[in-house]
Amino acid sequence: MGRPGRGGAAPSPASVDPRPAVVALAELLTSSPGPVTVAAVGPLTNLALLLRVFPDAAARIGRLVIMGGSAARGGNVTSAAEFNVWADAEAAQAVLTSTLPTVLVGLDVTLPTVLDEDGIARFAAAGPIGAQAAAILRQYLDHARTAYGTTGVVVHDALAVTEAIHPGTLGTVRRDVVVDTGLGFGRGQTLVDRRTVSAAPTAVDVAERVDSAAAVEFLVSRLAALDGR
Repeated sequence: MGRPGRGGAAPSPASVDPRPAVVALAELLTSSPGPVTVAAVGPLTNLALLLRVFPDAAARIGRLVIMGGSAARGGNVTSAAEFNVWADAEAAQAVLTSTLPTVLVGLDVTLPTVLDEDGIARFAAAGPIGAQAAAILRQYLDHARTAYGTTGVVVHDALAVTEAIHPGTLGTVRRDVVVDTGLGFGRGQTLVDRRTVSAAPTAVDVAERVDSAAAVEFLVSRLAALDGR
C-alpha cells in the first residue's frame, strides 16, 4: 500500500505531544468552555482510562461518536468481532455501558458506504488535499474488493467523523449494548439488543441506517472547503 500507506505524502511536521493521551484528553476537556464532541476511531483504552481516572473530565464529553462494533452482522477481525472493540474488549465494555452520550457507528453502516472509482475521482478533483486523499485511497481499492467484496474503499472512520461533525447523517436507535469480554470465539463481539428501543441511562444510539450517497457528498464538500473552493 505504499510507504506507510500515505500515498507518497510527506510525514507531518508536527511534533509529538509528550503527555499521555488520557492526560491530554482530560486537559482538553476541562479547559474547554463547553461540552466537547469526541470521535473515537480506534480502540477505546484511553476513554476507559478517562472514565476511571478523570471522571469529572469525562463528564464534559457532550457527545461521543465511536467507530466500532457491529449490530447485526459479523466482524472483520474475527467472525464475531470488529477490530476496534476486539483490540480492548474490556475498555469497550466500560465505555459502552457508561452513561456517556454515545453513538456507535458499526460495520452495519460503514460497509455499505464506499468510495468507488468515481467517488475517488471526485476527491482528486476537489483540489490538492483531495488529490492527496485520492492517491492514498487508491492504494486500498484492491484490498477492499478482496476483504469486503465491495466496489470501492470502505470509509469506516470517515463516516464516524462525518456523524460527529454533522449529527443526523446516520439514522440511530437507542439500544442496550454489551461487549463479550470472555476468552472464547465471541470475544469482542458487540451484543446489541435489537428487540426494543431502550430508555436505560446506559443505552447507546446505534447507527442502523445510512444514506451513503449523502455521506460521500459531505466528505467531498469538506475536502473542497479545505482546498479553498
